[in-house]
Amino acid sequence: MSLTAFVDELASESPAPGGGSVAALCGSLSAALSAMVANLTFDKKGFEEKKAMMEGVGRDAQRLKQWLLQTVDDDMLAFNRILDARRLAKGSESEKALRDAAILEANKAATLTPLSVLQGGPVLLELASRVVEHGNPSSLSDGAVAALVAAAAAEGAYYNVLINLRDFGQSASEQEFVTETRAQADKLIGVVRDRSEEIKKMAMASLS
Repeated sequence: MSLTAFVDELASESPAPGGGSVAALCGSLSAALSAMVANLTFDKKGFEEKKAMMEGVGRDAQRLKQWLLQTVDDDMLAFNRILDARRLAKGSESEKALRDAAILEANKAATLTPLSVLQGGPVLLELASRVVEHGNPSSLSDGAVAALVAAAAAEGAYYNVLINLRDFGQSASEQEFVTETRAQADKLIGVVRDRSEEIKKMAMASLS
């Protein structure tokens, strides 16, 4: 889709793409901005000693940009997989068992997709931190925005993990998945929030 087509679809009554896809898109935009600042720093006179660092940032950012762009689609597909599972026949006991198993697997996929975006949050923030601290000073605001949308990606992904965890049953195995996933998500968002504030203060100190 073009950007215009995507936001038009987003604004429609269709439930997907939704917030999870937007979170992934924010992550991709963060990576793209970090790559841009790295490119603008790589050949800048006086920054020769930063070449190797910026090359690494650019390479990692391009990889994350592509992966997160794909995750925009993956999140929508995971949601559609839940809808497909819920439409399965449930007339007999065997059909009900197959339907329940399909719903469980679809719910797990729909939870793990935003969790993967959340896992990318600290990495995106590290890239943004490097370009804010070591990048071309003329692009400082771009690096700061990279950090902001990285944090937005992680926060949005965190919300989507939490809402998807509400769909699990009370069986021991399902509750174990809920507990472990929630603990991982809580830890990750704590790291993201702390690091985001550090980068914001660093950027503001330079901008001021």
